[in-house]
Amino acid sequence: MKKLITATALLLASSGAFATPITYSEIASFGIDGSEFNSAVSTSFTEQLTINAFNMSLGTLTGVSVSVESSMTSAGSITYSGSATADSDHSVFLMSDWLVSTAAADNYTFGTQNSTFLSGSKFLNAGDTDSFNETTGKLGANLTNVNLAAFTNNVTFDFSMSAQTMASVTAHSGSNLGSVGTDTASWGQVTVAYTYNAVAAVPEPTSIAILALGLVGFAASRKKSA
Repeated sequence: MKKLITATALLLASSGAFATPITYSEIASFGIDGSEFNSAVSTSFTEQLTINAFNMSLGTLTGVSVSVESSMTSAGSITYSGSATADSDHSVFLMSDWLVSTAAADNYTFGTQNSTFLSGSKFLNAGDTDSFNETTGKLGANLTNVNLAAFTNNVTFDFSMSAQTMASVTAHSGSNLGSVGTDTASWGQVTVAYTYNAVAAVPEPTSIAILALGLVGFAASRKKSA
């Protein structure tokens, strides 16, 4: 029995020399997370990322995992220059879904149409300024229904939204005197993890020796047990 276990272990060791599951990742991104200046969001925002195809020379592709992330950051200032008091208001309003789409998997939606992000307000006295800098933080998930075969070629991912940044000052009495300045931008990233079996084209001498030893040991244990 002990010899049989030893022979089986040798066979497993030799087979491991020929195929080993390995994972490596491809990453593509746009903008700067937490910045309101890169990849400015407007009424027509689109960014396309391309993930390089799996390197077929490495072995046989066995699995693909795709994760997507995105964030939105808005910053600015609202100054009230009237003589009474006022309220400042700011927000980012989505006029369409904020999403990432690809032909290689299901789409993912970060935010839905007619929703409001990064909103805020402040009570202002004459001469006051409302300075704000807000971010959604990273939003995202793993995509579902990933088409493994699609990743034998380059795959594109489209980030898109239609959004409007709004900021205003409303006086409690008198005119709405003031100045407004805002900037809104988005960041996005796609990470694809490829899992594959690497098969050695020519087995190393050591691997061949291990395999031969395993086969001999296995045969001997079978003969003795018979």
